[in-house]
Amino acid sequence: MNWLLWALISGAVLSAYVVFIRPTLRDQPSFKEFYEQEESFWKALRLKLAGLKQKVTTTILFVAGIVIAGYDQIAPLVLETGVDVTSLTDKIPAKAWPFILMGAAGILQYFRRLSDQRAAAKEKELEAIAEGK
Repeated sequence: MNWLLWALISGAVLSAYVVFIRPTLRDQPSFKEFYEQEESFWKALRLKLAGLKQKVTTTILFVAGIVIAGYDQIAPLVLETGVDVTSLTDKIPAKAWPFILMGAAGILQYFRRLSDQRAAAKEKELEAIAEGK
């Protein structure tokens, strides 16, 4: 129950920031300096994490698959010792698996597209530098 409360509070704070605070920082001339600092922070974070999102997502999906497959293989052996063990994959409805897989593929495709756009922008920048010489 505590995690649900924290999730709701975090969602409310994030929504308030996106809906109220950020537009105010952008529109008010007196807050323009704060908005520029905020924007430069997100830009720096984006550059720092460039290309990392796809690798982390792929690794998480890979490890999750190993854990689930390993659990389903080890669970019958542990069951023989008298411990009550249920399969992890039985806890998720069968109809949800295609959506889970499509969602994972969609996330990876989105990150791949971001990476391709970044590579195309760098290529254009290098071409502009080469033409300027």
